[in-house]
Amino acid sequence: MSLVINTNIASITAQRALEATGDELETAMERLATGSKINSSKDDAAGLAIGQRMTAQVKGLNMAVKNAGDGMAMTRTVESALNTISDMLQRVRELAVQAGNGTNSSRDRSFLQQEINQLTQEINRVSAASQFNGEKILDGTFVNKTIQLGMEEGERLSISVPSIAADQIGAYTYTGNGVAAAAAAATPAANVLTAAEDLTVVGPLGTAVTTAAAADSAKQTVNRINAVSSQTGVSATAQTYLQLASTNGNEESYAIKINGVSSGNFTISSASVQDAVRAINSVAGATGVTATSTADGKVLMFDNDGDDITIENDATGTSLTVQKMDFAGTETVGTAVALATTGGNDATRVSGAIKAVSSDPFTITQAGTDSTNTAAVKTTTDTAANVGQGNFTITLANTGEVVTLAVGGTTAAAWQTAIDASSLVGQITAAIDGNNKLVLTGTTTLGDFTLTDPAGNAEGLAANTAGTEGTGRGYFVTGTAALSKVSDISVATQAGAGLAISVADAALDTVARMRANLGAIDNRLSYTMDNLINVSEKTEAARSRIEDADFALESARLAKAQVLQQAGTSMLGQANQMTQMVLDLLR
Repeated sequence: MSLVINTNIASITAQRALEATGDELETAMERLATGSKINSSKDDAAGLAIGQRMTAQVKGLNMAVKNAGDGMAMTRTVESALNTISDMLQRVRELAVQAGNGTNSSRDRSFLQQEINQLTQEINRVSAASQFNGEKILDGTFVNKTIQLGMEEGERLSISVPSIAADQIGAYTYTGNGVAAAAAAATPAANVLTAAEDLTVVGPLGTAVTTAAAADSAKQTVNRINAVSSQTGVSATAQTYLQLASTNGNEESYAIKINGVSSGNFTISSASVQDAVRAINSVAGATGVTATSTADGKVLMFDNDGDDITIENDATGTSLTVQKMDFAGTETVGTAVALATTGGNDATRVSGAIKAVSSDPFTITQAGTDSTNTAAVKTTTDTAANVGQGNFTITLANTGEVVTLAVGGTTAAAWQTAIDASSLVGQITAAIDGNNKLVLTGTTTLGDFTLTDPAGNAEGLAANTAGTEGTGRGYFVTGTAALSKVSDISVATQAGAGLAISVADAALDTVARMRANLGAIDNRLSYTMDNLINVSEKTEAARSRIEDADFALESARLAKAQVLQQAGTSMLGQANQMTQMVLDLLR
């Protein structure tokens, strides 16, 4: 080998190789120390970016798992409270069934009402007090709360829990009282109530149309409604009430036929109707009609199934009247029919009344003209011009509701605009009569109402007058069901106890549906958690394959680098000694 005094290329080469070996040794040691093969972008720029995205995904998925767990804890908290409320509603229903027994006195029912009142208050307390993590969950404010179920925006589950307070749940009821008793005739002719008019029921489950036949009884109509209950979520019951009374203040003897069955002779006097009650009840097995006395000295007759009741005056008494009553047997429907024994006017037919019930709002529409003669028609004592304009109020006697009307003029059109802009739309209409007086006409189910001017003075309104009975008569007018609240339950009467059972049933159905919905959400969250955990594990494994170091491989590389490091150091030492050989020649 030639010895040339020049740049020590061998040394430089050895140093370069040693430096490269040092970098490889450093990399292997770093990977073994961190457990990751990508510790900076220079290791693998694309791999680093992919790994970072996967890290964000894994962290997001793991947090979503926690969120789903929190959601399950919330639903189970609500479920626990609803279970307590369900137990209390079951007790309310039990008490209502007990109160419906005719063996109970008014005093007995008052004791039952006390427990119902306490249960109602507790339902309200649970509804108001139930919380999860400081959030009210049963008072109606827990609405559209979202649970983040994924790592991306929009991957959410919305949860709403309605109020379960006693004044917010119950049965939505709509009562159709039908028409007045048939006019007196020689025979109890069919009380034609409909002309094959369709009944359209729009309930929470859907819409169904039933065809009503002429002379359908309330019972037959109810059967038609119940036949489509699975389609609508609306069920119905029927009852028939009438009052039998004598207009003769003195004792008078009667005999009547009830549904063609003779009651035998009985007397009615100003002092007592018990003789009549006993006579009617003695044939109840054959007629299906029972009787009791009222506080004002009348005979209240009742058919629990909603069948028509025919009454024939079969004796000499000429002062007998028949008055149809509403579903509860407390309010009159139409006018009383006088039955005589002469002139062929000795018989009438009384149809029943219908109560449709659902746990959710619904509507029933009867084709044809509304049928009733109890429309609330009111006329002001002042002319339309004198009534003026401004913020008038209408107070509804049935509910105590006070509605403000912002009237912008004195015409009927201005009043109608104001009414249509309020909650009274569809309930009251306005018109100007021939005497330039304002006429306000309520629907047949509205009841009494009063008008107050902007100064707070009560406007004089004429008393309710009878509306016109429509040609297309039926049990229902077009209307919307109203909520009969659990908080309003009263078992003071048998009729009230019957309504209480319906209200409790509807409230229980509401709670059951809420629990079912929460159970479905709970199950969904459980499956969501399982899926999120699985996806997180798979993503973690994928990231591991990209980022994590292979310890066996890196250990081999470390050993290789260490050997090369040692060899390189030795070669560098030898390369540096070559220059010393040349210097030795000069000695």
